[in-house]
Amino acid sequence: METVLSFFRGLDAFQWVLIVAGLVLLWPTIQERLVKLFTKTENETEDVEVPVIDNKTIKKDDLTSLVYKWEVLYESCRQHDLNDACNKLKEVFPMLIKPYEKYDA
Repeated sequence: METVLSFFRGLDAFQWVLIVAGLVLLWPTIQERLVKLFTKTENETEDVEVPVIDNKTIKKDDLTSLVYKWEVLYESCRQHDLNDACNKLKEVFPMLIKPYEKYDA
């Protein structure tokens, strides 16, 4: 602790002016980050892109429609950090795991 105090005591007036000028320049950024840190509420969530599924896709029962629905569900679970749901989806559809292994690495 004494070495830190001796360091600050050793600074001359010009160095203090530069330090204060730097802090003045950085203050808006620091203030913005502090406000974001302390004003974030529990219910606030990140903006996540919600996939759009049209009625035709929902009503189809063919294989490509099923794969598309699985991809949308898996992506949504992954974006919301629902790891248990992602693992269950992998269990149900093991053939579809390979394209998504790059996301889970």
